[in-house]
Amino acid sequence: MNVAIDADCLPAHDTSGASHSSDDPDLTVYTFCLIRALQSAASPVDHLLVLTHPDNHGRFEPLRDDRTDVVRVPRPLFEGRPVNDWAGLLDHHPRIGADLLAAHHQSKLRVLRQLCSQVLHFPTDARERMEIDFPLAVTIQQGRPSLSATLADAVIVHTPDLLPHLPPAKTFLASFPSIVPTPDADNDQMPACAADLLASLSEAYEHALASFELRKAA
Repeated sequence: MNVAIDADCLPAHDTSGASHSSDDPDLTVYTFCLIRALQSAASPVDHLLVLTHPDNHGRFEPLRDDRTDVVRVPRPLFEGRPVNDWAGLLDHHPRIGADLLAAHHQSKLRVLRQLCSQVLHFPTDARERMEIDFPLAVTIQQGRPSLSATLADAVIVHTPDLLPHLPPAKTFLASFPSIVPTPDADNDQMPACAADLLASLSEAYEHALASFELRKAA
């Protein structure tokens, strides 16, 4: 199985040193740990692709190894600046925003196909950024209804209390170990991955691929 992680959907790296509030966890830390888990010796993933935007590329580049590619996908320009707030652009300029987002999705698809990825995993609720014609998995951290859960072929949660709020046929519980305190790509001393974590992720990815193929064949 070849899996891509969409780090492009994460917020730009905050260089001000500001801390994240308790209800806004550092998704980059989580994404680092997810990648480390999928890079581990017991991982069922044969090849890993990490998609980044230019602001975060330097943080993820050190994760590159013989099974992992890290590829920067530039954001399209609007009024001379890279788009960072897709929701705001779509609200204020729906037609232009939709066209730019569709072109951005096509850029990602080209990279995914060139590097033979089979499933794209969004590590957070990414809403419109998931409207891409590809097998999709998403990590959901809260039980509220979301467009991401609707668009995804597989939904991954890390706590059992979220299971009753999400579609049971495509939701998978993958108990994640405690994450490291800082997102340091050079520090590979993350907690050991439980076998059931990798097995659940593998099952979710296989389901996403099968579900996508069934939809395309319908």
